[in-house]
Amino acid sequence: MKKTTILFLILCCSYTFSQNKLNGKDLKNAYDKYTNSYQEVVFAHLNKDKLIQGEALGFTAYVLHKQSKKPSELTKNLYCVIEDENKNIVRKKLYKVENGIANGIFNIDSKFKGGNYTFKTYTNYMLNFTDQQNYYSSNFQVLDVTLDINIAKINRSKSLDVQLLPESGHYLYNTNNTVGVVVKDSLGYGVANLKGQIITNENKTVSSFALNHLGISRFSFTPDITESYTIVLKEKNKIILEKSYRPNVKINGIILKVGYNGENCIVSVKTNAETLPKITNKKFVLSIHDGKQLNHLDIVFNDKTEVTKKIPFSYMAKGINVITLLSDNNIPIAERLFFNYHNLNILKSKVTLEQKRDTASSISLNYSKFRESQFNNVSISILPSQTKSYNKNTNIISQTLLLPYIKGTIEKSGYYFKEINKKTKYDLDNLLITQGWSSYNWSNIFNNNNIKRFNFERGISLKINIPKKEKATRFYLHNTSQTRPESFELNKGVKTFIYDNFYPKDKEPIYFSKINKKGEASTIGLYVQYFPSTIPTLNKDANRLRLKKEYFTIEEDTENFSYLNLNRTQILDEIEIKTSLEDMRRNSIKNATRGEVFFIEERDRETTLADYLNDIPYVFAEEDFIKKTFRSFNRNNGEPYTMVVDGVEKRQRELHNFLLDYIDFIDIDPYNRSYGDIMSMGAIKITTHPERYKATIKQTKSKFNVPLGFTASKTFYKPLYPTYKDSFFKEFGVIDWLPINEIDSNGNLSFSFWNNQPNSYKLFIEGVTADGDFIFEEKIISMIK
Repeated sequence: MKKTTILFLILCCSYTFSQNKLNGKDLKNAYDKYTNSYQEVVFAHLNKDKLIQGEALGFTAYVLHKQSKKPSELTKNLYCVIEDENKNIVRKKLYKVENGIANGIFNIDSKFKGGNYTFKTYTNYMLNFTDQQNYYSSNFQVLDVTLDINIAKINRSKSLDVQLLPESGHYLYNTNNTVGVVVKDSLGYGVANLKGQIITNENKTVSSFALNHLGISRFSFTPDITESYTIVLKEKNKIILEKSYRPNVKINGIILKVGYNGENCIVSVKTNAETLPKITNKKFVLSIHDGKQLNHLDIVFNDKTEVTKKIPFSYMAKGINVITLLSDNNIPIAERLFFNYHNLNILKSKVTLEQKRDTASSISLNYSKFRESQFNNVSISILPSQTKSYNKNTNIISQTLLLPYIKGTIEKSGYYFKEINKKTKYDLDNLLITQGWSSYNWSNIFNNNNIKRFNFERGISLKINIPKKEKATRFYLHNTSQTRPESFELNKGVKTFIYDNFYPKDKEPIYFSKINKKGEASTIGLYVQYFPSTIPTLNKDANRLRLKKEYFTIEEDTENFSYLNLNRTQILDEIEIKTSLEDMRRNSIKNATRGEVFFIEERDRETTLADYLNDIPYVFAEEDFIKKTFRSFNRNNGEPYTMVVDGVEKRQRELHNFLLDYIDFIDIDPYNRSYGDIMSMGAIKITTHPERYKATIKQTKSKFNVPLGFTASKTFYKPLYPTYKDSFFKEFGVIDWLPINEIDSNGNLSFSFWNNQPNSYKLFIEGVTADGDFIFEEKIISMIK
């Protein structure tokens, strides 16, 4: 027999029977006080979990209200961090959340060596609840092509970890006990399809079981306190493990047995003949909660050793319910997790259009049970049908409804929601038997040990401190790419003011000016504090399985191809450049705008801005040299133009007697267009010539570097592969990633993508609606040209 380790994990709970009476109302009040806070849970849909240098890791994050399961409208700040195997941070970013959704990209560049990495996403407020896995954490692997090609798979260790876990936390003498079984390999993965027996010393089989594909099962038996047992595991009728098994049986106690029948959850509270006289007519409380709402039932033993309650599914919360039996002095005696599938709405689609023309594919899906909602989003990863790059351990449903409530690791938690039937329900119930106690600590509940040290964040808050020597009372915060300018009028003597809900882009500076009585701007020395100023650290490690290392073979010669440059490698034909660099520069500027661009020539440099603009047919400009004012209007509709200089919006009077001697070009868009988040009837954007500006401009604003800004969402660029027919592309290649998509009012989801590869591919779809309906699908599409 090969060396084998076995772990008997017995969750025991000692208790005493007090004369104090437990008041169910007091229990509920303590619970409500503990859970009286807005909580969220986040799930991140990653485009794949096996990547190589040169690719991009794309994600869409869904931040949901934990109780209603609807997209959260409160959260705005979402942190995303990537750690290596040594927990060193490789990348970290801050993203803005809109309607509960954020999306972004991490480029897998040369800093990502071959190995395993962890992607984490969370809010600052979630750090108050790290015992409950409201945050998201998932492993992904960066493949080292130079090491992983043509290497045989590594054999896992033959040692087995066998866990036997009584249903409600402990074994009870002279009572039929339900026992969960988990058998894992050395990597923590379940060992599938083994058969087992529990055998007495007289070689009599008292119980048997068969492990499912995840290495989980259950069995029932009445343990004899004087008996020793042997557990036997077989694979294809061959014994692979024999080990002594002696359960730690309690003479006195109470256990829970939970099952379901039709539309009801059946809860049996059982004791034995030895305990019954001690607890007759004493009141216990059976609590049922989901982290927000708690219901309770009184349990009283009379002359029978079993009290059974039938609880309708409609009485229970959707998803996980924590069923706990508490003694009359508030001590939890036994606990069991139960998953309620009732009213769980998972939208499924039918393909209504498959079309491919040249290198473009178009797909339409219809969700017949879609309820029109105020908002929805669907993210789609498109990979070859034979892909080995997408082996997610979670999905949006398991991350939202399952993981935040339990302790321990769940392998392939998405399996329990992929195809819901009697088998998956039974398998999930077996899993929950083995998970022991929930992530909620009753000691904290009764002691209200729920101190919130981490604040809820909405953007960046600025605390502006004014030096004592400064006498100005009016300040001007210039606009950024995401916000309008703001003017602050302070009472005399005020030396501090706050600006909240600020969303600067990453590495984007801000500018302050002080304004005198004449309305003139000048620089100012301020001390600005930023909250938050750094990305907070999530020290909690989620219970994750290590990724199984994948190896692959490539038929083609790879020596002449650089996978590091997948997104960058292009072969260009030789061309002859016959145009000047200045012409190329001007053409590129013109092509980058929707307006009309006017380059300032030397003959124009003594002209004022008003005079220059008046020569343009759709602009009217005037200035008053006595009142020192400037105004510009759209001749077509009479609306004032938005005036912008070097990306900063200016009030029109600031441009009085504005000379063009240091101006490079003027971009005029007379139509109803947006500038950043600003909508106007037209914009005049002035760009200065860098060298002339330095020599001429009077400094009117002070620059401040914001230590932490929001990363903008970027377009996902697909890699270019040398061939789309080899095993590498079929197993590890990328076709596309579509992070933001919407189902229309008729339940239709339509999308198109570049598809220069064989016609069979796989869609991995996740999403949510404003009403809390989930979308989780995997579809193989075989296209016909």
